[in-house]
Amino acid sequence: MPKSGVDKIWTRYKNGGTKGIKSKKCGVRDGKKINGQQSAEIRRLIKDKMPDQLKLPFGLWTREAVGELISKKFGVELSRWQVGRYLKDWLIENQEEIEVSFIPSDGQELNAQEYLNQDVKTKIIGKKRPTNKAQMKSNVETFMQKRKINKTQEKKYYHGKHVKYAA
Repeated sequence: MPKSGVDKIWTRYKNGGTKGIKSKKCGVRDGKKINGQQSAEIRRLIKDKMPDQLKLPFGLWTREAVGELISKKFGVELSRWQVGRYLKDWLIENQEEIEVSFIPSDGQELNAQEYLNQDVKTKIIGKKRPTNKAQMKSNVETFMQKRKINKTQEKKYYHGKHVKYAA
């Protein structure tokens, strides 16, 4: 233990005796930073919308995207780990309603998002060379809207030999 930690404990002991150094319960009361109504709204948004439809800079729902949504909607900052716990709880509560694909963060060939990224680069940048940033943004947004509508094409991102686990 560092000297500063010992000093803090000693000061608490001098000021309050043994009561001053008793362990106190840490963390958020009841273990939740967002209430049931807020939780239900976040689940509904995740189920019904894509991150970009909510003006979030993500193509897929990730822990980071969900954390940013919670922060934007309710002003509550959660760590990646805390968001993961909420997602795990929500999945357990709503198994029959929610379809989930777990995508590993490592290994580009194992990640369906990388297949989408490659598709965007090939179809947008390779074939329709934009002349400026606005045109590039427009081309990408149009492409992504078409991909959202075309569920058959969307599923193809999960049929590569390395990503069939998520299909």
